[in-house]
Amino acid sequence: MSGYPGEKPPTMVSHERAEGETQAPRLGIDIGAETVKAVLLRGEQVEELGLFPVKGKPYERVREVLQTLRALGLTSAWVGLTGSGALPIASLLGLSPVDEPNAIVAACNLLYPETRTVIEMGRETQKYLRLEWDEVAGRLLLDDAVVLAYAAEEKARAGDRKAAAAYAGHAVRVMDWILGTNAMALSMVTGFGEHAVERLHDSIVPDTEPGKMALGPNNWTNAGDPDMPPFGSLPGMKMMPVKGRGWAAREIAIDGNAPLVWMAWWAEHRAASLF
Repeated sequence: MSGYPGEKPPTMVSHERAEGETQAPRLGIDIGAETVKAVLLRGEQVEELGLFPVKGKPYERVREVLQTLRALGLTSAWVGLTGSGALPIASLLGLSPVDEPNAIVAACNLLYPETRTVIEMGRETQKYLRLEWDEVAGRLLLDDAVVLAYAAEEKARAGDRKAAAAYAGHAVRVMDWILGTNAMALSMVTGFGEHAVERLHDSIVPDTEPGKMALGPNNWTNAGDPDMPPFGSLPGMKMMPVKGRGWAAREIAIDGNAPLVWMAWWAEHRAASLF
């Protein structure tokens, strides 16, 4: 593999898992300004692989991580790269980096699901995250996606293809989240995705009609629904009820579905030309 002299590193594959491969070991690498951190997940067991000072050579430090992986007898793993230095190495490996807030939230969901506040202090960036969910978040995500899509179009017209691709990628990522790459692996749109939401709170249009988006859990009420988890007991999308009525998490609204229509059109007809 180009850029890694000497022994061939273990085979690396995208953090997006293929069907039937859910039990494969997962390697997480955080490439920061001063250190590279790595962990290996086997099921829900986390094994620390070490902390490697960058010393101006992030590629070499990642190579050391891969050598550590090989020393454990592993020749392949699902991988996720995050951190301020992830992008160039992800490009080298043919992967897409995971943005740091998503990586932090994923770690909290696995290890500390009760977490509501995260303060992350890095050398180059600092982050303050509140892990809450409100039913307007689905609306706001799509509103943000529309802005990102317009920004991608503007950058493309200005001849800045790199920036256009970056904005377009973030806009498409919102659609990915809405359609199932979220903490519940649940598509919030009826009839779309392998595991799509059902039983929407809609007395006019039947649930069998595809294309209706549920707004999702909120941070202000359980609506007295015994089928929902105890209010405030789980973070974000984990509050989505998997059975029963759960009407407070399955409401629909025109201001949520309207931007979905525009984004679906843009993702199908415009996004690919911007990458």
